[in-house]
Amino acid sequence: MVEISGHTGLVELLGSPVEHSLSPAIHNCSFGELGIDAVYLVAEATPETVGDAIAGARALGLWGLNVTMPCKNAVIEHLDGLSPAAEIMGAVNTIAVEDGKLIGHNTDGDGLLRSVAEAGFDVVGKKMTVIGAGGAGSAVFTQAAVDGVGQISVFNARDEFYDATEERIRDLASRTGADVKLYDLADTEVLAREISESLVVVDATRVGMAPLDDQSNVQAEWLH
Repeated sequence: MVEISGHTGLVELLGSPVEHSLSPAIHNCSFGELGIDAVYLVAEATPETVGDAIAGARALGLWGLNVTMPCKNAVIEHLDGLSPAAEIMGAVNTIAVEDGKLIGHNTDGDGLLRSVAEAGFDVVGKKMTVIGAGGAGSAVFTQAAVDGVGQISVFNARDEFYDATEERIRDLASRTGADVKLYDLADTEVLAREISESLVVVDATRVGMAPLDDQSNVQAEWLH
């Protein structure tokens, strides 16, 4: 049982939806095991309200925050600075308080690539397909480019952010020398081809989460 005192710190997860998140169970258990006097809660925030949430975090003196969909990009303008990885990715999932300033970090890509390696898959020099170029997706393909994945095929809906994503991918390729290409998610023939040639496929879209939990961007026959 967590003991709350006047010294207990507060850490929060911002995003929407967040009521399904396992983060409170994971982090509160970790705090208990490590003897950290803090509690971890979740709070609903959207791109339109995340600025107010960050202002509230400053006013209340939160120890730190995590950020999930759909706020990973929108939160950036409300922070005092970014880590190099977060700046390249254009997305934040962790906010640390450093010398009184809120600094955005991104651990999504590194965590995923590490888990792939621990599962026994060496992706260096190989091909990967990433579906979705939002906060989580951009973190994955950026880290993959930095880590030396041979080819990275990124698929995204041709929405109002498509041109900006294409420009960001060109910049990433220029900075890292990686072979990264962006495709329209609606082109299922190309999607099927790229997935069939890939060692790893990552779906970083909302598909699979409620209310889209009965849908998939990937057909079983495309996999090997």
